Amino acid sequence: MRRPWDYTKANQLLETSYRLSIEMAEYKMNVFDILSPFTEQAEQVLLADSPLKEQIMSVRKMASTMQSIINLYARKHVVMETARIDLKITELTGQLEAARKLPVVAGHENDMKAYQAFLAQVETFIKQAQKVREKGEYTDADYEMLTSAYETSVI
Repeated sequence: MRRPWDYTKANQLLETSYRLSIEMAEYKMNVFDILSPFTEQAEQVLLADSPLKEQIMSVRKMASTMQSIINLYARKHVVMETARIDLKITELTGQLEAARKLPVVAGHENDMKAYQAFLAQVETFIKQAQKVREKGEYTDADYEMLTSAYETSVI
């Protein structure tokens, strides 16, 4: 006679593992936020003599913010964190506006063309993130769309 399986311990382990993965993701974001100012300062020192310093730093900031937005959307276990997502979208929009005001660097036409293309991709990413946000929920397809927009912009 076969005994029915008792999944209680397996379910408890699964729940614990799931909770710990959520905590780990949050810690990862916190560490990233803590280290970002230090890496930014180091990059400014390294780029001190570059005529494209401001544009490069601008791209780095926007790419970092886009990654943060994707990380928030990736957290399927939590009800959509609308306040944090709104804050990050607003932050990215401000970064984009500031980036558009940076001067064109003479003698670096190809770099400036690539920079303008990046800014256009960031604008597309913002529109897509807002569209998903307005729905109040997201699907795997929405996540893939945002990830694709991010990857296209940073390539």
